[in-house]
Amino acid sequence: MIVAADSPLKTAADLNGKTIGVSSPDDLYTLGLKAWMDKNGGNAASLKLLSLPQPEIEAALAAKRIDAGSSGMPQLQSALDGGKVRVFCDMCDAIAGTFMFSAWFSSDQTIASRHADIAAFARAELWSLSNISVAARTRLVERRPAKVRNASA
Repeated sequence: MIVAADSPLKTAADLNGKTIGVSSPDDLYTLGLKAWMDKNGGNAASLKLLSLPQPEIEAALAAKRIDAGSSGMPQLQSALDGGKVRVFCDMCDAIAGTFMFSAWFSSDQTIASRHADIAAFARAELWSLSNISVAARTRLVERRPAKVRNASA
């Protein structure tokens, strides 16, 4: 979750009644935000959710159409690098400290017939885990930037 760099918002209670830009009212980020609000002294039921594509969140903050907005890679890193926004919270922390955000699966038949492609994909995934900053810039993998990981520290 990001807010304008000069936003006075600091706590979950500060978000009560505010307008929040979300990509969907029921996506993982929004469910995480609602859980985060309720776990940290806010009232999730008071939020006014405005559906916006994630690439439009930063502009909506600048135009004061929203008070905060959900953001993910690569938009999050770009917004942070621009210096006009700051991390407010990592709402996924309210879901769990660590959890699987996505997974890949396939049929036995596809694995057998596309073994080389799957092996190349697996190598790329392993490379991305060892080269997170490069992978995030090249949009190969979504990872939380250090500014997000350390936001509550």
